[in-house]
Parts: sequence; structure tokens; C-alpha cells
Amino acid sequence: EDAREIASFFGMSCVGMVISHLPNDRLPMTSYMVELAAYYQNYYGEYFTTLIVTPQSESSIQIEAFQVSDAAMKISMNDSFVEDYDDPQNCHFKEDVYVCHEKKRECQANLFLCAVRIRETQSKFLSHQFPSIAQNPNRTDVKLYLKELECTPTWYRLFDLNLLLYLLEANILTLNEIQICVDCILQMVDIPTTIWRKIELCSQ
Repeated sequence: EDAREIASFFGMSCVGMVISHLPNDRLPMTSYMVELAAYYQNYYGEYFTTLIVTPQSESSIQIEAFQVSDAAMKISMNDSFVEDYDDPQNCHFKEDVYVCHEKKRECQANLFLCAVRIRETQSKFLSHQFPSIAQNPNRTDVKLYLKELECTPTWYRLFDLNLLLYLLEANILTLNEIQICVDCILQMVDIPTTIWRKIELCSQ
């Protein structure tokens, strides 16, 4: 929620998710992933896309993009999926669903998948150097990050989504202060001294 809130300050919205798992030529997305994708496509809109990242070797990965079908979205909207984590290959339903002109209570997860084209885009964020929340960053990371960019304006130093999210999650800045910082970033003006001082104190 915090990441989505900060992104909204920049005028951004969630357009997809990334899932990584071991290679499986027959099952690019498990039944659970299909149900999750259907939920989020309903929540964020029909263009929400799921990227599946699978390692090919120690130095290469494969990325595939999928959306689930309108049928999966409708089943999810009606809350008709049955969560069955013991059967990753098949989606199960609370009531009969037409599958290939037959009424069934389950079907293979692959039947709900639609492959989509991947288009390369350029991130609008100036920096992606600060560790993500999943890497458990700490105040030392803040100190090192700020030192590396010490010759740049304060707004430039905060132009990193992971850093802003950490400052909020670690209770260094409030959501209101984060929004003020984002406004400064968008206008390319210095961060207010009172807010910047709090950031400096956390990294000492």
C-alpha cells in the first residue's frame, strides 16, 4: 500500500507484477498465480500484466508476459475460485463453469493464459541504487547512498522510489512529508530544511 501511495504522488499507477519461479515449460503460471493475476486485473484494470521471470542459467533469465482471460476475471469477480495449493496445474471452482463447451468444476491453469508482447520502457526515476525493502535496508544504507550523491541537489538525492519507501516504512518521514518531497522532486527544488534534517539525522 505504501509503495502504491508514493507512486500515486508521482502520477503513477500499478500496471503489473513480477513473479519469479523455477523453469516449467508446461506450466508458466500455477493455478494460484492465475487466481492472483485475475484478482489484480479486476482491481487495477484490464491492462494489468504479469511478468514471469525464470532463470535459464547462472547468467541469463527468461521473461514472459501474460494476462488472464476475461473468463478468469469474471470467475474471480464472482469469488468462484477455490484455493487448492496442492494442485498447481488446475484451477478449481465453487460452481460449474463451461470449459470447452462442458460444465466442469476444474480446468487446467494454462487455459486462462493469454501471452502478451513485452515492450521495453525507460524508468522515469533517476536512481534505482537504493536497496529494495525486500533486501532489508537500514540506516547505514541511507548514509552510504547519500554520501555517494553528496554533490547533487537534495531533490535529486531523493529521486529513488526504494529510498522514499524506506524512509516511510522506517518512520523517518511521514506520508505527508513524503508527498512534500515528491512535490519538490517534480519541481526540481530543494527539499525543505526541516525534512532534510530528519533524513540527515537518521543517517548519522
